Amino acid sequence: MFGFYAKRKIFFALSLGIILVGLVTALLFGVKLDIQFKGGTILKYSCTGPVDLEALAAAAETVLETPVSIQQITDFETGEVIMVNLNVTGDRAVSIDRQNALGEAFTEQFPDNGFKIAESFSVDPFIGREFLLKGLMAMGLSAVLIVLYVWVRFRRISGLSAGVMALVALFHDVIMVFVTFVIAGIPLNE
Repeated sequence: MFGFYAKRKIFFALSLGIILVGLVTALLFGVKLDIQFKGGTILKYSCTGPVDLEALAAAAETVLETPVSIQQITDFETGEVIMVNLNVTGDRAVSIDRQNALGEAFTEQFPDNGFKIAESFSVDPFIGREFLLKGLMAMGLSAVLIVLYVWVRFRRISGLSAGVMALVALFHDVIMVFVTFVIAGIPLNE
């Protein structure tokens, strides 16, 4: 058996160290946010055959005049690319004219892939802020309800302290996931 309780000081120090590294990283380099929070456009294209993602990104950045991030979705059975997602972050959505120009550029530069737009989503930065605020409000309400439930349910065996410690453990887990995303440079998304 492994003595977790006997080595609790080591685990507390390790956890605290990871949290501090994550917070310092967030302060120095900032927190990367995905399109749901910053706003922008998600364009999904269906296509066939192998796709050079770097050339595709270069073509998209030339037409849209802004950086894009690309994700490729492949069918596991056939091995063919079935979807390419372009995330275009910015203060405004990509207009229909620019989407058409992008489709034409893909058709010109990659005629063998048969690019066709499948879906287009635009996200306003205001919606991202609203989503974040509502998420924080929901988290606060759920924290209060967790403490109340554990307090009432386990009132015979120090219910209030058990509820608070359950909340501390929950926040610890959330903070650890947050700092892992920050340290790894993964954009936060919903």
